[in-house]
Amino acid sequence: MVQIVEHFLGAFAAIFPMVNPFSTMALFLSLASGMSAPEQRYQALKASIIAAVIMLLVLYIGAVILHFFGISIGALRVTGGLIVAYIGFRILFPDATPAPDSTRQQEGRFGSGFRIHAAGIPQPRRARDDGGGHEHDNPRQGSAGY
Repeated sequence: MVQIVEHFLGAFAAIFPMVNPFSTMALFLSLASGMSAPEQRYQALKASIIAAVIMLLVLYIGAVILHFFGISIGALRVTGGLIVAYIGFRILFPDATPAPDSTRQQEGRFGSGFRIHAAGIPQPRRARDDGGGHEHDNPRQGSAGY
């Protein structure tokens, strides 16, 4: 019984910072502010299921993929550190160009929703820019939104 509790606490301590429920909760509340309660529940369930599926896939086939491509754990750690450093520098020194306005389109029952990216992070859908802006003409291009 003690081993089960130790194993659970170890797994919880490893997963909790990755999921980061405090910042995710604030992000979700800001993105879902214009939705009804059923839409919010639907989007929360959808994002949670997709994030869980991604974590389970990485758990079960991650080592196989790393071995297939010949990537060591040390190389993965160095690459992850470089990515975190890059993101940190982008936060410290942001681009001078302002971000385009994003507005939500109302698309019927639960249709507007969020885009779920590969990392399982919900992002708001943006309306297409008719002025030749940064949006793609084909809605399937760009990010892996669902």
